[in-house]
Amino acid sequence: MNLPLTQSVVNELPSKVQALLAMKGQFLTITYGKECKVRKGETPIFKFSKMMLRAGISYDEISAVKAKRESGELPAENQGLAWGSYVEGLYPYIIEHKGNLYFRFFTVPNAQRYSPTFVRNKKEITREEAQIACLASEFQERESTLETLTVKVEGILEINGKEVV
Repeated sequence: MNLPLTQSVVNELPSKVQALLAMKGQFLTITYGKECKVRKGETPIFKFSKMMLRAGISYDEISAVKAKRESGELPAENQGLAWGSYVEGLYPYIIEHKGNLYFRFFTVPNAQRYSPTFVRNKKEITREEAQIACLASEFQERESTLETLTVKVEGILEINGKEVV
């Protein structure tokens, strides 16, 4: 999606993307949902996560990133994305990959951590029940020291407690 950024292009973006683009530098809470990968023959399971994040800031301007560059923990210069590409005119917020849009958020140190909710057949189930039915990859621990979190736009369900489409 290499469209030049014009007001008409912005107006064609999903309303949730437009809302997020207007929240430059703000702290917000999003609720994100996705269908989990389940073992063969299992009923679909959906995972819902609530997260406190920050939108609309530049990765290279984050103090933690600057400190890691100075200490040599990160390369002196930004190495770009490992996957996807920024939508022209929407750097560093919107990434396109394989026809899908992703929004780049930034983690909030010491933010309240919410436990994910798992739902099967419209009923909440325990994490343990979900682990039995889902592929192990759905429960891999991820590094929690990352400054960024990239989320598929279609999975964003709420911004600051308000449903978005």
